[in-house]
Amino acid sequence: MLADGWHYWRDWLRLVAPANKVEIQALDNDAGRNFCYVRAIGYRRANAKLFDPYLTMPLEYTNKPLLLD
Repeated sequence: MLADGWHYWRDWLRLVAPANKVEIQALDNDAGRNFCYVRAIGYRRANAKLFDPYLTMPLEYTNKPLLLD
């Protein structure tokens, strides 16, 4: 875990999805007590197809019930 990594998460979110007020507010309210940001390093195969991750992030929050087994 990155020390105070939730700050990086929140700042990144403000940059790429400023309209996502619900998630930004959740990070601010939590202030690193439960949410954290983990630094991970990975490698990809040379023939792996890349995608744009920003296209998969919804800009508006949709409230859905939790699925519990």
